Amino acid sequence: MKKIIYNLLGVILVLLSACTSQQKDERCPEIFLKGESYEIENVPFMRMPVRIGLSDSKLVLLDLAADSCFYHILEYPSFKYLYSLGRRGQGENEITFATPFQLNENDLYVFDGAKGDIYDYNLDNGELKRKYATGLVTSVDFAYKNDSTFYVEDMSGKKRIIEWNPCSQREYFNIPDLKKETVEHRFLPYVWRSYMDYNPKLGRMAMATQHGEVIELYDMQTQESELVCEATDLYPTDMNECKGYNDLHWVNDDLYVLYTKETFKERDELRRKENKKIDGGNILKIFNKEGSVKKQYKLDVYINGFTVDTVNHKLIGVTSNSDEFICIWQLEE
Repeated sequence: MKKIIYNLLGVILVLLSACTSQQKDERCPEIFLKGESYEIENVPFMRMPVRIGLSDSKLVLLDLAADSCFYHILEYPSFKYLYSLGRRGQGENEITFATPFQLNENDLYVFDGAKGDIYDYNLDNGELKRKYATGLVTSVDFAYKNDSTFYVEDMSGKKRIIEWNPCSQREYFNIPDLKKETVEHRFLPYVWRSYMDYNPKLGRMAMATQHGEVIELYDMQTQESELVCEATDLYPTDMNECKGYNDLHWVNDDLYVLYTKETFKERDELRRKENKKIDGGNILKIFNKEGSVKKQYKLDVYINGFTVDTVNHKLIGVTSNSDEFICIWQLEE
């Protein structure tokens, strides 16, 4: 299968950005994976499970349309339900707009995209350890740097990434605006809304566009950037023509990305043809830290989010398309 990857390599300083482009034509065989699905007992009814994370012996699930609590904690690998946290609501310590979460050892960090609050929960008992009021709102994701420093998209459009901690706030990079004449500047941050993950070992931030086919790699130490695009036009697509990414995670030094190749219209046609829900993506791409594709898997189920059991080399996905909402695939060692 032919894939065209455009790389723009550039040095982006805090106040200045410049980049050059280089086209690469790479071929990477697609490996088909057949997995096993599970319907978990005793878990609160899952309306829209979209994210899953693994920390040692605990799985965390995010139900975006939950009635009461957004986040559910399960024991792994038994899938025994333990408890829920992150109560939905407008009140004190309640969450209005749940976003993808971050895990660090025994801590679960969640971000309210409507209020701009970050909560730090103890995974042993679900107790709230601390809360940060960042004032940063409307982002669809955030990234963990340390227990008091986080990265969030700059939705003002002035810069690309905000590094926030209780004592200071810094802005980095510029939005890769390659078609200013087609999109008003005030709408650019929403066109480029992305999922994000930070690798502290590499000092690299990865961002994948929610409404397009662009991956951004930023070195937070040297201020260098690299953009990888799988479309002929290096720019996020309109929402109604969305091909793009659903989730991403650094796994050691590699970047794992969940991809959707069909547009919304094409998925609607598949829904009618196959008479079933088709949300999320079914292609897992593995990039090295420089942004080149190392491996590509095609999954037999469309999933909304994933995590990786690195000890047992398993991909664990969560899907909103079935009551059997957890899926597991064996990866190559």
